[in-house]
Amino acid sequence: MLFIHGLGSSSLVWKDIPEALSRHFHTIAIDLGFGLSDKPTQPDNYTMEGFSKFIVDFLDAVRINKVCPHNKISLVGHSLGGFIAALAATRLKGKIEKLVLVDFSGLFGL
Repeated sequence: MLFIHGLGSSSLVWKDIPEALSRHFHTIAIDLGFGLSDKPTQPDNYTMEGFSKFIVDFLDAVRINKVCPHNKISLVGHSLGGFIAALAATRLKGKIEKLVLVDFSGLFGL
Protein backbone atom coordinates (compact mmCIF):
# COMPACT_ATOMS: atom_id res chain seq x y z
CA MET A 1 0.00 0.00 0.00
CA LEU A 2 1.34 3.39 -0.97
CA PHE A 3 0.03 6.34 1.07
CA ILE A 4 0.07 9.76 -0.63
CA HIS A 5 -0.50 12.92 1.42
CA GLY A 6 -2.32 16.07 0.35
CA LEU A 7 -1.21 19.59 -0.57
CA GLY A 8 1.06 21.28 1.94
CA SER A 9 1.17 18.19 4.13
CA SER A 10 3.70 15.41 4.53
CA SER A 11 3.90 11.68 5.04
CA LEU A 12 3.48 12.37 8.77
CA VAL A 13 -0.24 13.01 8.18
CA TRP A 14 -0.71 9.24 8.09
CA LYS A 15 0.75 8.94 11.62
CA ASP A 16 0.65 5.29 12.69
CA ILE A 17 -1.74 3.96 10.01
CA PRO A 18 0.92 2.44 7.72
CA GLU A 19 2.67 0.86 10.70
CA ALA A 20 -0.58 -0.66 11.99
CA LEU A 21 -1.40 -2.07 8.55
CA SER A 22 2.15 -3.33 8.00
CA ARG A 23 1.29 -6.45 9.99
CA HIS A 24 -0.79 -7.53 7.00
CA PHE A 25 0.54 -5.44 4.09
CA HIS A 26 3.77 -3.96 2.82
CA THR A 27 3.24 -0.21 3.41
CA ILE A 28 5.00 2.96 2.32
CA ALA A 29 4.07 6.56 3.20
CA ILE A 30 5.71 8.79 0.62
CA ASP A 31 6.59 12.47 0.98
CA LEU A 32 6.11 14.70 -2.08
CA GLY A 33 8.41 17.58 -1.16
CA PHE A 34 6.20 19.56 1.21
CA GLY A 35 7.35 18.00 4.47
CA LEU A 36 10.54 16.24 5.42
CA SER A 37 11.81 15.35 1.95
CA ASP A 38 13.98 17.34 -0.45
CA LYS A 39 12.08 19.77 -2.62
CA PRO A 40 11.70 18.99 -6.34
CA THR A 41 14.34 20.78 -8.37
CA GLN A 42 12.18 21.59 -11.41
CA PRO A 43 9.06 23.81 -11.26
CA ASP A 44 7.08 21.37 -13.46
CA ASN A 45 7.58 18.74 -10.74
CA TYR A 46 4.95 20.66 -8.75
CA THR A 47 2.23 19.83 -11.28
CA MET A 48 -0.26 16.98 -11.06
CA GLU A 49 1.47 15.34 -14.02
CA GLY A 50 4.83 15.78 -12.29
CA PHE A 51 3.59 14.28 -9.03
CA SER A 52 1.91 11.32 -10.73
CA LYS A 53 5.05 10.68 -12.78
CA PHE A 54 7.05 10.79 -9.55
CA ILE A 55 4.77 8.09 -8.05
CA VAL A 56 5.17 5.87 -11.12
CA ASP A 57 8.95 6.41 -11.21
CA PHE A 58 9.21 5.75 -7.45
CA LEU A 59 7.34 2.46 -7.76
CA ASP A 60 9.64 1.44 -10.62
CA ALA A 61 12.75 2.48 -8.65
CA VAL A 62 11.84 0.44 -5.57
CA ARG A 63 10.88 -2.46 -7.82
CA ILE A 64 7.47 -2.72 -6.23
CA ASN A 65 6.56 -5.58 -8.56
CA LYS A 66 9.08 -7.73 -6.65
CA VAL A 67 7.37 -7.01 -3.31
CA CYS A 68 3.68 -7.05 -4.20
CA PRO A 69 1.81 -10.25 -5.01
CA HIS A 70 0.43 -10.36 -8.54
CA ASN A 71 2.44 -7.19 -9.33
CA LYS A 72 -0.41 -5.02 -8.04
CA ILE A 73 -0.43 -2.23 -5.49
CA SER A 74 -3.06 -0.31 -3.55
CA LEU A 75 -2.83 3.48 -3.66
CA VAL A 76 -4.29 5.51 -0.79
CA GLY A 77 -4.51 9.25 -1.35
CA HIS A 78 -5.71 12.02 0.95
CA SER A 79 -7.07 15.31 -0.39
CA LEU A 80 -4.90 16.37 -3.34
CA GLY A 81 -2.99 13.12 -2.82
CA GLY A 82 -6.21 11.44 -3.96
CA PHE A 83 -6.04 13.28 -7.26
CA ILE A 84 -2.38 12.33 -7.62
CA ALA A 85 -3.22 8.69 -6.80
CA ALA A 86 -6.04 8.63 -9.36
CA LEU A 87 -3.81 10.17 -12.04
CA ALA A 88 -0.98 7.73 -11.22
CA ALA A 89 -3.49 4.86 -11.42
CA THR A 90 -4.27 5.84 -15.02
CA ARG A 91 -0.55 5.48 -15.79
CA LEU A 92 -0.32 2.16 -13.92
CA LYS A 93 -3.13 0.36 -15.72
CA GLY A 94 -3.25 -3.29 -14.72
CA LYS A 95 -0.94 -2.73 -11.73
CA ILE A 96 -3.50 -1.28 -9.30
CA GLU A 97 -5.33 -3.59 -6.91
CA LYS A 98 -7.26 -0.88 -5.06
CA LEU A 99 -7.55 2.89 -5.21
CA VAL A 100 -8.65 4.53 -1.95
CA LEU A 101 -9.47 8.24 -2.03
CA VAL A 102 -9.84 9.93 1.36
CA ASP A 103 -11.50 13.36 1.32
CA PHE A 104 -10.08 13.81 -2.15
CA SER A 105 -10.24 16.87 -4.37
CA GLY A 106 -9.31 17.94 -7.86
CA LEU A 107 -10.67 15.20 -10.10
CA PHE A 108 -12.16 17.67 -12.54
CA GLY A 109 -10.78 17.02 -15.99
CA LEU A 110 -9.26 13.63 -15.18
